[in-house]
Amino acid sequence: MKRTWAYYLISLVCLLQAEHVDAATDTITRIDEVKALSGEEIRVGRDVRLRGVVTARICRLFIMQDGDSGIFVYPRLARDEGVWTGDDEVFGSLCPGTEVEITGVTRQGGFAPVILPYAVTRLGKAPLPAPEPFNPGRFFRGLDDCRRVEARGVVQGFWKRPPLGMVLVLDANPGRFMARLPLDAQDACEGLVAAEVRLQGVAMAAFNTRGELLMPSVFVNALSDLTVERSPGNAPFEAPKVPLSEVGGYRSAFGGKLRLHVEGVVTYAERIQISFLDDAVWPYRSLQGAAPEQGCMFFVHDGETGLKVQTRQPIDLAPGDRVEVAGFVDRSRAVSGLTEAVVRKVRREAPPAPLRVSAEQIVEANEFALYNGVMAEPGDFDGALVTCEATLTEDIQMDNGTRTLRLKKSGVSFKATLRGQRGASLPALRPDSELCLTGVVMLDLWHPNDLSTVTRPQVELLLRSADDIVVLRQPSWWTAPRLLVALTVLMSVIFAGAVWVWLLHRRVRETTGRLAQEMHGRREAALEFAVTLRERNRLAANLHDTLLQTLGGIGFQLVACQKGGDTAARPQLDVARRMVSHASEELRNTVWTLRSLQAHGQRFGPALEAIVERARGTGDAAVTCRIEGEFEDVSEFVGGNLLLIIQEALLNAQKHAACGYIQVTVRREGERVDVEVRDDGRGFDDENGRGARAGHFGLDVMRERAERLGGRLAIESRPGVGTILRVTVLLREYDADMGETG
Repeated sequence: MKRTWAYYLISLVCLLQAEHVDAATDTITRIDEVKALSGEEIRVGRDVRLRGVVTARICRLFIMQDGDSGIFVYPRLARDEGVWTGDDEVFGSLCPGTEVEITGVTRQGGFAPVILPYAVTRLGKAPLPAPEPFNPGRFFRGLDDCRRVEARGVVQGFWKRPPLGMVLVLDANPGRFMARLPLDAQDACEGLVAAEVRLQGVAMAAFNTRGELLMPSVFVNALSDLTVERSPGNAPFEAPKVPLSEVGGYRSAFGGKLRLHVEGVVTYAERIQISFLDDAVWPYRSLQGAAPEQGCMFFVHDGETGLKVQTRQPIDLAPGDRVEVAGFVDRSRAVSGLTEAVVRKVRREAPPAPLRVSAEQIVEANEFALYNGVMAEPGDFDGALVTCEATLTEDIQMDNGTRTLRLKKSGVSFKATLRGQRGASLPALRPDSELCLTGVVMLDLWHPNDLSTVTRPQVELLLRSADDIVVLRQPSWWTAPRLLVALTVLMSVIFAGAVWVWLLHRRVRETTGRLAQEMHGRREAALEFAVTLRERNRLAANLHDTLLQTLGGIGFQLVACQKGGDTAARPQLDVARRMVSHASEELRNTVWTLRSLQAHGQRFGPALEAIVERARGTGDAAVTCRIEGEFEDVSEFVGGNLLLIIQEALLNAQKHAACGYIQVTVRREGERVDVEVRDDGRGFDDENGRGARAGHFGLDVMRERAERLGGRLAIESRPGVGTILRVTVLLREYDADMGETG
């Protein structure tokens, strides 16, 4: 007995010491304190030591509750962050009713705070906390998260989702929620559809990546925690049929809990992948790579009203199939439909004929009804098979083959969709094409969840195949982009033309300036040549009539003196006579040179030959001449200037080069005249050449004459290898006029 009391006393002391240490280290010991933390405190990570009862285990995750609050314990995330380094098998041994003590740190979960453990201690068994009574206001706001609750609802459907188990979809005013049961409850679930049940389990939440609640759920540990409060009643298709127009209207007494039985003809159908909210919330590796379940979405029509139906039943339907449908009212869209439906085919018949209507009529009918608070007349057209015409504004192709056509008609924009691989067979359509489309109308209207003002109804046509599109008129080749490109090209051409004209004008101006300058120079050359020619002739005549006659008279006097004079003076008189004779000969050569230019009307060739012939007789060098091309039309002043240059070159070669031969070559190619005078004389350096600075003006005069003709003169010479003089000039059509002017 004393040992027992001692044991209790030691336990009490240890407990008090632990509480003292927790208080000293600021460790949180209650779940409600964790949930009361701010978001920043949770993310920073607060140390916790929690004691409670495991209320649910989902694979390696589990939920624990102490008193009225519960929380998720997340070992896998703790392992990933290095918080948990122990053996994972300890979590596999935890089951509902196990009392545990968890030491860990807080983290922000996807919806609410979670605990990352780094120590787990099993304390034994404990009873589960009593479930909280069903409070829809708290339950559908997510305030009961991780607490044991009692929930009620009508089962609308179920499906099998290993390893999570069986998943029920229930409707409980004011919303829907999910419930998870063990896999061994599959047989019982098949008889629960349309039954009203009561569940005891742990409240959980399906949420998005922003941490917002999408749909609450209840995790039920055992089938024994489910109680049927109202049996399903009749089989799905034994209930009386309801007209499609009464599915969600004022006179419909069926609400959303009871399954409705309708019949109609399929106007549109497509197989769809069934998506589950829990796939995003519970991304288990066992679910990854699993083939998605295939369901069906279709529209039925009974001649007056269309209805959208969704089923998890993998049934193949086509337009024209008459079907019976048993399902629950779906108000998630602006227009009521049926969900979690059971479908069976009745027979095959001709599809209903499409109603010819415009998008403008559909929009105006619904817009008028929304604005005035009345029902649309003659109907809202949702789910109806219609034919309308419109102009294509954009053709969008998605990666999965879906084609979305954006259309416009009479100021109303809408779209037509060819989903999945149906769109792959549709050829590309050009914008501005006039189209006729047949499809099922799906409206997007004002919804209570959207608190904005009433906006214009949006229309979408669901196309059944590529055959539902008929091109009435191809667009003009001159589309807006092409017209813009054409205008851009045209403007570029105009700009380039303007630049070219400006450049051409500048070039013409520059060429005209150069031509004017050249004409001015050639005119001056012509005038100078005419003046020079007259002056040379006048000077030659004066020399002939004065100095040459005087020298001749002196010569005659010297001869006379020599014959009759003193014999001793005869040698001196003979020398004087020879000097006078030499001076007379030199003077005659000078007079000939002055008068040997091309006479008026004389051709260039004979004049050149005369100059060369005269040069042969006035020196020791052998002079040759070669003329290539026609020179008959060479104007007098151009030929005369060329003859002056050649004559000066011959004179320089004979006087200064001490050469053995001189070769003169004149060549004409088209409007170009090349002159070359080559000798084998002593040559000279350019730096030491004869020029004006040395008192010799011949080279400068020749260069100026060539430049006045718009040509150029070049001299190649080296000591000991001779000299080459080259002149190039261009003939002009106006040279004859220049000659006449001169």
